[in-house]
Order: sequence, then C-alpha cells, then structure tokens
Amino acid sequence: MSHHTEPLDTQKDKIMKTGMLDKNGKEIKVGDTLTAEVDVKTGERMRLRGREKLYYSVREKRKVSGVVKFGEFEGMITLYFETAETEKYITHFYSGTGRTRAEKRANECTEIERNLSRVITREFAKECETA
Repeated sequence: MSHHTEPLDTQKDKIMKTGMLDKNGKEIKVGDTLTAEVDVKTGERMRLRGREKLYYSVREKRKVSGVVKFGEFEGMITLYFETAETEKYITHFYSGTGRTRAEKRANECTEIERNLSRVITREFAKECETA
C-alpha cells in the first residue's frame, strides 16, 4: 500500500488559501496585508422628541490596513481582518429645546473607542486590495 503525501510547501499553501479574491481578482491568503475603505462611525446623537428617542449616526469612509488571520475572533474560529486602527466618537445625549428644567440640563457626552478588526466575508474581501 502506498501513501501519497504532498510536499510540505504544497500543504502549507493550501492551508493559507482563503478561497476569496480581492477587488483586483488577486487571491487572498492568511498573512496578507489588506487595505480597505471602511465605513467608520465618527459620532452618534440622540434627540428626545417627547418620550420618543431618535438616534443618529455620523459616519465617514476611511482607509484602513490590516492583516488576514485565522483563529478565534469574537468567540468563533474564523478568518478575520486584524488592525490596530479604531473608530473613536463622542455620543451626545441632547435633552431637547430647553423649555423645561430637564431640557435645560447640559448635554451628556461619552467618548467611545472601538477597534476596526472584523470577520472577513466575501463581500468585504471584494472591497479590499492586497498589498
């Protein structure tokens, strides 16, 4: 009985392939550096209208670079885009027009900072460029 074994380089290459292509049709592999223009939250607002709360997100596009990794991310084993870049914004809680004592209070502000690492989907891969 003969066992056919592939060379180690071929096995390693298969493990590193993701099966995804970037926006230029180039194959994405684990360890590649990707650049993508991502939608980043730069602010958030809430306005009270009577008892109703209305939320507004303030967003902009930003170029972000990161490395393709395979491992545990947000509680699952998956391919993910790891970057040190963050989105940072201040959440404003507006109290209204200022007609009542509660509405005249100063606005409350909370600064939020979140990492932009994310799971790589086929749609996200198509928006990326491999370096």
